Amino acid sequence: MLIDEYTSVVDRDVAKAMSFSLQKYIRRTNKKVILASCHFDILEWLMPNWTCSPQKGGALERCDCLRQGRPKVELQISRAEPNTWNFFKQHHYLTEQVNKSCMFFLFQWGDKPVGICVVSPLPSGTVNNAFRLSRTVVLPDYQGLGIGSKISEFICSIIKGRVFTKTINPALGLYRSKSGNWKATSKNMRLLRQQTKESGENMWTSKIRPSYCYEYVGDKISGYEGLLLPIDKMRYNKSIENQMSIF
Repeated sequence: MLIDEYTSVVDRDVAKAMSFSLQKYIRRTNKKVILASCHFDILEWLMPNWTCSPQKGGALERCDCLRQGRPKVELQISRAEPNTWNFFKQHHYLTEQVNKSCMFFLFQWGDKPVGICVVSPLPSGTVNNAFRLSRTVVLPDYQGLGIGSKISEFICSIIKGRVFTKTINPALGLYRSKSGNWKATSKNMRLLRQQTKESGENMWTSKIRPSYCYEYVGDKISGYEGLLLPIDKMRYNKSIENQMSIF
């Protein structure tokens, strides 16, 4: 298979994300693909086995990008207003409604929004200072990089309290089942009837699916306390926004 003008008409950060997802698919399915492109910024994300460049005389060269591994992704995190959820809600598999009293954490790659995490208090008669990771959404252009699992763990690590999560997303559920940062709760893998989005803008279906229920038990991170202030205070203190995190 030959793909010409590869990534020529997309944003460069999107090109990197799609290149990484494409190479994972190619290797998983044992396919052989030739990609023709005038861009060099995707090489370390594609991690090709061989390269051929006119600038080097057109010789076929073995590429060592695969041995070096995937580059790091540097994201910015900031607290966001509740209406920021409107930009992400259509990409979440459950209901689009979220309580405005939640904390909304926006993640950006450069100046482009990539994902969002939503955290809400979890009233409980047995657990004090408990929270629930209510929503985690990564925009389709940036999926496949493992961003969803990393940003959700990061948010749990800065919350000063116990954080619980429930999802029917198989990828997140499988990741958390293998990670030492999560502990399954007594409700893990219960079969629930969930109303989820299917193909089409307004198409919904109700299915019996397992729910993955976990508590975050990984390390806590200091230095991000400003992001946890009430949103009213943050509106008048811009210096606590746009703190950096590297994944």
